[in-house]
Amino acid sequence: MSSYKKPLLLAPVGSFESLHAAIHGGADAIYFGVEQLNMRTKSIPTITIEDIAEVARICKQHHIKAYLTPQYCSV
Repeated sequence: MSSYKKPLLLAPVGSFESLHAAIHGGADAIYFGVEQLNMRTKSIPTITIEDIAEVARICKQHHIKAYLTPQYCSV
């Protein structure tokens, strides 16, 4: 019996377009930030706080995990 586990393909997402690209690209999970907490705040469009439920719905529909992440900041 093998103890090999399939690696998780985790994709960054900053918009609904990139979410769908990650899904169609075979991602097992996505991670994203919202509005000012998104490192991609300068790229338009970004995911908003109001979009979180829709992102979760889409991910659940496609059987992938979604992780909400804070922006990295250095002090």
